[in-house]
This record gives sequence, structure tokens and C-alpha cells, in this order.
Amino acid sequence: MLGGTSSLNYFYYVRGSPQDYNTWADVTEDESWSFGNVLQYFMKSERMITQSIIHSPTGKFHGTEGYLGVTKLDFAETFEYLDAFEEIGFNVLEDYNAYNTLGFSQGQVTIGDGIRQSTANAFLTPIKERTNIFLLKNTMVTKININKDNTTDGVEVYDSENRKMSFKCSREVIVSAGAINSPQLLMLSGIGSEEHLQSLGVEVKANLPVGKNVQDHYPVIGFIRLEKLNKTAPPIIPTEYPIPTVNGFVAFDEDQDYPDYQVQTQTLDADSAMVTCLSFSIHPDICQQFYNKFRGYRVMAFAHISFEADGLGEILLRSTDPGDHPVINLKPLQHIESNAELEAIFLQDFTRIVNSTYFRNIGAELVALPKCEHLGLGSIEYWQCYMKCVYSTLYHTSGFMRHGISGR
Repeated sequence: MLGGTSSLNYFYYVRGSPQDYNTWADVTEDESWSFGNVLQYFMKSERMITQSIIHSPTGKFHGTEGYLGVTKLDFAETFEYLDAFEEIGFNVLEDYNAYNTLGFSQGQVTIGDGIRQSTANAFLTPIKERTNIFLLKNTMVTKININKDNTTDGVEVYDSENRKMSFKCSREVIVSAGAINSPQLLMLSGIGSEEHLQSLGVEVKANLPVGKNVQDHYPVIGFIRLEKLNKTAPPIIPTEYPIPTVNGFVAFDEDQDYPDYQVQTQTLDADSAMVTCLSFSIHPDICQQFYNKFRGYRVMAFAHISFEADGLGEILLRSTDPGDHPVINLKPLQHIESNAELEAIFLQDFTRIVNSTYFRNIGAELVALPKCEHLGLGSIEYWQCYMKCVYSTLYHTSGFMRHGISGR
């Protein structure tokens, strides 16, 4: 669809840690990657709608005249959560999209005037009448043409009726095909590892490490059972965000200014929490075990993401057929196991929230995985067992490794 994942994702507008941008600038020796330089483009594209953000001390980090509508959520119950986070020592922020990202806050989402702000809706719709833009739908770019001077001069594409067409360019081709298809397209065009391309009979135009250093974060999905549901949830209003959510970044070492882990929470009914479990490709039997424990209750589902990652992978061509999905070599279980102890410490740190006054008063409990709870619910050993049980089946069931495509 037009807009890619921005047309189907959870709407979160999260810029990330300024330190990451500054690190990229240092590594590349290119200051254009620094947060101070990138910030101007965030602001240029943004149309912040929430007045409390605009008129706050962090308002100077936001734009109000861009195409992309952004709104800060405002759910009454999330203030109770934020008070609980603060009680056990976490920082609470008004705005995590400024220079200080450490702390928990209600989410900011790409919604404007009750409408999803996908890249298609936000950026293409306003300019669709311009004469210098033309969009082809249902069309696959199969090759970047590179001439004898090793310069790009256009692309080859196939339309929905499998007709081949060529388009010439006088200046440049911008490759923006996503984290998977961009390296695939480059390799099909002869830009990549010489050894790999030659093994498939692709003429090498440039011997570069395309497809290497693939990095992904593997969220650990967990559930906290909240209060019992005594009545049917009110109907969803289609122009409003339907899920109370909190987003947070935590530095385990209080002296550092960058996060060790991130947590995204969503408050759901039991059925929606079950769907969330399945949507992350967790084995249905494990999701059923969770569901048996939180059926009839409100549930806080959380995605816990460690930034202490050392799991790397690569993308390779499966064949020279552009329609053939590339091979995505990532080893999530190996990554989880190599980081298990540290990840378990971070999980234990976050799930302390069940001991806060508010969570105790509503009878909140961490939803246990039966196979691991004998190790002591919430202990380091419990979380290590939890991750091994959950993630040993994660991509096997989704066919991630078998078919070279993501299970999400």
C-alpha cells in the first residue's frame, strides 16, 4: 500500500536518542548526521498539534507548519501509571522527543485532525497536483541502470501486467525501498559483495558490503494483569487513538545520558492482548497460557527493548529474480541467549512497577509463564527461562528463516 508501514503501524512518533545521531556523525565523520543538524528536518516535516507541547520548554524542538501531523495522547489512566513509575524511581517527562529522552511519558502519535498521518496521506496528498511528481502504483523496480562511467542513469521496472519499462534520469536515483528491498535492489544492480554477486552470475559494478551489518531489536513481550473487567468496554471512536499507552526510555546507570532500554506499554482487554501476543509471532500455545491467566481482566501489554544489542545479520539474494524474496539471516535466539543476563536485569528493573502503590491497590500481577514460574516470578532466572521458552519458537513458527521473510 502507499505509505508502507506508516499506513498500518501503531502510529508512534519517536525520534530516538540524540546520542545515536551524534555517534553516527562520529563514526561517519559527517556532521550532517548529528542530532543538532537532523533536528531541523524533524521540525520542518512536523505539524505538532498539541498546544501543551508547543508552549512548553521543549516546544523549541518541534515544528508546527510541516506536513506530518503529530498529537500527544491524553488518557486519564496513564497519569496513574506515570505516578507509579515516578514512585519507584523512574523519571517522568512531558516530552521524550526533545534533547532529554530519559523517562516515561504518554505517547506522541502520527495523528492529525482525527486522521492517520501515513507518509502517503501526509506528504503525497498535498502535492498530488504538482506537475513535477508522478507516481506509478503496482510497479516493481527491478534494477538500477549503471552506465560505463559507473554512473546511474535510470531504472528498469515491471508494471502489474509484467511489462518492462525503463526510466532515464538526468541527475540521480534515490533508493528508498526499505531496509530489506533497498539492499536487494542494489545487489541485483551489481552493487554488493563481489563474492556473493559472482556466485549468482551478477555483473559486479561496485564491491561494497551491501546487506551486511543488519541490526534489529528483538522486543521481549510481557503482560501485567490489572483490575478485573466488570463491564463491556465502550465502543471505539474511529477518529481517536483507542489504546492508553506509555512510552519510556531508561538508563540503568543514572550517570549516563542515553538509554539502556525502552518500554512501550498498551492497556488492553484480554482478547486484544491475545491478539498482540500472536502478532509478535509468539507460539499460540504460549499465548494461550497467558490468556488463561488474564482472561476477564484489563491487561498491560509491554514491549521491552534492550539497546545493549550485539546481534548482527545479513541480507543475501536468493536468486537473480527480483520477485524472489531475499534471504534475511538474523538469529534472534542466539541474540537473546548472548544478552540474556543483561536483558533479564533490565526486565526485572521495569517490572518493579507491580510493587508500586497504585498497581498493588488494583491487585496487579505479572502474568507468569507456567514453565518458568518455579524459578521465582520476576527473578533474573525467571526472565532468562522466559526468554528462552518464548523466543526459541518465535521465528520457527513464522517461517522467518525458512522463507526469508518477516513473520510480522
